[in-house]
Amino acid sequence: MPLPMVHFAVAKELVPEGFDESQLAEYYLGAIAPDGIHMRKNPAPDAKPVSHLRVLEDGSTLESTSPVWRKRILAFVPDKTDPDYALKLGYVVHLLTDYYWTDGFYHAFYTARYAKDAAPTKDERMAYYNDTDLLDDELYCQSWREEIWRLLPKAQGADFPPLCSREEMLLWRDRTLIWFDKLDLSGYDEQKYIFMEDLDVFCKNAADAITRDLKSLDIS
Repeated sequence: MPLPMVHFAVAKELVPEGFDESQLAEYYLGAIAPDGIHMRKNPAPDAKPVSHLRVLEDGSTLESTSPVWRKRILAFVPDKTDPDYALKLGYVVHLLTDYYWTDGFYHAFYTARYAKDAAPTKDERMAYYNDTDLLDDELYCQSWREEIWRLLPKAQGADFPPLCSREEMLLWRDRTLIWFDKLDLSGYDEQKYIFMEDLDVFCKNAADAITRDLKSLDIS
């Protein structure tokens, strides 16, 4: 799945008109909140699928390419009168970004190129994080990031049982805010499979697709 700066890059393209600073802070927190599950102590094996709405009532887990998952995500979109509307909308944008990433980016750009490499220097997972870490750091250095970093500390969060708790959301936010200052990329290889132009295409396509999804619900 995409790393935090990709989630912010897509989310910033989808900010509803009229959001004040408080709503913007909650919205951007929502855009990373589902991954707050990583801050849970001793999480169950299905904790992340639960937080990402991929676990059905019978306990089975949906594939990340399942159209049923997309329907479940859209069903989570709140009414605008919901006091947690901005936070939940950001949460939905995160999940839909994950959904479109799998087919529209991960397989199309990454695994296809990795499969064609006759002599990869890293295994598939490590090569993926080599390139995506570098790209996330590049996104972090773009000027639009500063506004998000100014807003995030103002977010309050909320409990979304059984998905993710307020504490987990805020702990993940705090980790994200300092992560890039501590990130040491000195031992990384040069990017080999994924490049910024690929990300630019993905972010535009994902934002367009999510806009269509939300318009289909008549909330944007």
